[in-house]
Amino acid sequence: MYKCKQCGKEIDNDEMKFCPDCGMPLQPEETIVNYTPEQLEKMSLEDLLKIEKTTNDSLVSDAIANIYYHNNDFKNSWKYYNKASYSSEPSIHSIYMLGLLSKEGLGCNQDYKEALKCFNFLNDEGSIDVTTELAECYLFGNGSEKDEKKAYKLLETAYTSNTDDGEVFRLLGFCKYNGLGTLKNTQEAYKLFEESGRKGSDDGIFFSALCDLNGQGTIKNKNKAFNKLHALFEKYKDDAGAEVFKFLGNCYEFGWGCSKDIKKAFEVYEKGYNIDDPYCTYRLGCFYYTGKACEKDKEYAEKLIQKAADNGDEYAIEWIKRPEIRRFSTNFLYTYINVLTLGIPHFIRKKVFL
Repeated sequence: MYKCKQCGKEIDNDEMKFCPDCGMPLQPEETIVNYTPEQLEKMSLEDLLKIEKTTNDSLVSDAIANIYYHNNDFKNSWKYYNKASYSSEPSIHSIYMLGLLSKEGLGCNQDYKEALKCFNFLNDEGSIDVTTELAECYLFGNGSEKDEKKAYKLLETAYTSNTDDGEVFRLLGFCKYNGLGTLKNTQEAYKLFEESGRKGSDDGIFFSALCDLNGQGTIKNKNKAFNKLHALFEKYKDDAGAEVFKFLGNCYEFGWGCSKDIKKAFEVYEKGYNIDDPYCTYRLGCFYYTGKACEKDKEYAEKLIQKAADNGDEYAIEWIKRPEIRRFSTNFLYTYINVLTLGIPHFIRKKVFL
């Protein structure tokens, strides 16, 4: 069936290209195809794209987006999740995924307001529990005014209704550790981080490792911290993330929870440098400056440290300001500051892993 969009005339003739009444080009009439999700799941991307051209069915667009998403083509997945979300009969799953992609900036510019809009719609609609996602928005002021008390109450609600979600435990632990929306309690925070890790949250494992490393909320146990950080590194390799590279590199460099291994420290910092992490760039520069685990090259070292300073690394900035500390093989300053102020650093504001 073809339909003229100019005059509305319907033509049941596949060979006719123009409307006999007004002469405008004919286009296939859009119809809603009632495919089930199970049927769509079995179809190839090629077949789905053909169907999508002749229908406004949001489930078809959602199925296409799912394939792109699982193939790490986030740009096209965002495109089709967006289409399915704003169709006449929107896909609830697509709205949820659109919120997640917008929050993380995958396939699109990071847009916290769009993410919050999606999560608020789903919360009002009621078919998907997005309490944790909303709490994270309010906790960090993503797309809304920061409201730590509201965030904590939402997390408590999520905790009582879904005790299998590691992210709920992680965010509750973060609130307890920092005293956000509740009283500060590092011991309870550590227990929540540990439970989060047991329920599958790699972020929970990472946070508990930092507590183990510094004895916050628990007895200091550098061996335990190293084992957790090393496990995350082995699991994700080059994708482990800058924070894992920083602290695992520290463990190898200073012998925290493991035998001191300068070569491994150099290799781990180099991975952080490859993703433009300022601190790892600074440490790599220090190694070249002193010739640890590499050939000494002071000129290259100073370029690396300047780059780290330009990107805001406080240790690199201090190194440049105070030439006298360089005679300590660039270790003294970092160790001193680290012991006094490290804690769970403020740069951990979002999930370490997606």
